[in-house]
Amino acid sequence: MKIYAISDIHGYIEEFNTALSYIDLDDEKYIKWMRSLELFYMTDKQIYVHAGVDEEADDLWKYGTSEEMFCEKYPPTTGEFYMDIIAGHIGTAMVSGDPDFHGIFHDGKSHYYIDGTVSISGRIPVLMYDTESGKYSRLNS
Repeated sequence: MKIYAISDIHGYIEEFNTALSYIDLDDEKYIKWMRSLELFYMTDKQIYVHAGVDEEADDLWKYGTSEEMFCEKYPPTTGEFYMDIIAGHIGTAMVSGDPDFHGIFHDGKSHYYIDGTVSISGRIPVLMYDTESGKYSRLNS
């Protein structure tokens, strides 16, 4: 199986509104379903989250991470964690320290940041994880 993580598309309001137009937001079943979703997706090896988790809580991060941290964590964390964390929210130019970098940033340890500032780069970074090989790859978009 392959798992795909796609960058945020900050700045693309028209495209976002078009996507929303396909959803009947007045239908209570969709609203109920969206409210029932977790603020993260987890596999045996990864945490997919918008901004980040409370890593100081270690293996209790699910219980120790506030909604604000899931959605707005700042500054980003790098370094070793017992699971890989795939997050957006913070532009990879900022995380990498290179103002011209808008690809997928991996800190060489446990963190992948995928917000490539699409409004500047014109590209949507896509990270793929192959569960059979256990390897990540970057897809061209």
